[in-house]
Amino acid sequence: MTITPMDSLDNADQSQVAPKVRRRSAKKSCQRCMVIRLFLISAACIGILQIIAPSTFAILQGLGPLTLSILFVGGFGIIAVVKSVAEHLATRPDDSESQ
Repeated sequence: MTITPMDSLDNADQSQVAPKVRRRSAKKSCQRCMVIRLFLISAACIGILQIIAPSTFAILQGLGPLTLSILFVGGFGIIAVVKSVAEHLATRPDDSESQ
């Protein structure tokens, strides 16, 4: 009985054959999951900052809750405006090339 190349492949030791790896699909996370992750990461960062440098939050000691909330929302507003301006500048057509 002669062994052909096909027979030797069928009779190969199974431990030498690499198992098939299932690839995970590259699905994007939902908006809610991203917000929860951002909140948890920011809370952890604030906690770590308080442990590392306790005097960092001393400047906020004299401010009231209304002032802190206005500063917080104002900060996010400034970030949103800067982001929208950057997106507008990135997506607009370049006028210098059309002339």
